[in-house]
Amino acid sequence: MNFEKLTDNEHKILKKIWAFGSDGVTYADIKFWIGMEESTLKTYLKRMTDKGIIVREGSRARYNYKAVLTEEHYIKAVTEAFIKANFNNNAKDLVSYLLKEQLITLEKL
Repeated sequence: MNFEKLTDNEHKILKKIWAFGSDGVTYADIKFWIGMEESTLKTYLKRMTDKGIIVREGSRARYNYKAVLTEEHYIKAVTEAFIKANFNNNAKDLVSYLLKEQLITLEKL
C-alpha cells in the first residue's frame, strides 16, 4: 500500500470516507461532498482502489467505498516520514523547532 504519496485530492476523498465511518460511503455521497467532475472522481477512486487504500463493494448501480487505511495509521506514517525527511528522524528536533518558532509552548505540551 503506497499511501505516503497521496495527492491532495486523494487525501480529500479519503478524509470524507473516514468521516462516514466503517460502514463506508456511496459514490453519490462522495460526489456530493467532494464536488468533482464525475470522470475525475472515478479516476481518483480507481487509483485509490488500485493502491489498496480503499475498497469498493456492491454492484455497479450502488458502489460503496470503505477505507482500508485508517486515519491513525496514515497520520502516523506521514508524520514519521516528515520527521525523517526534515528532522534527521528525531522527533525531539521537531519539538525543539516548534518551541523555537513559538508554534507551541511548554504549557501546551
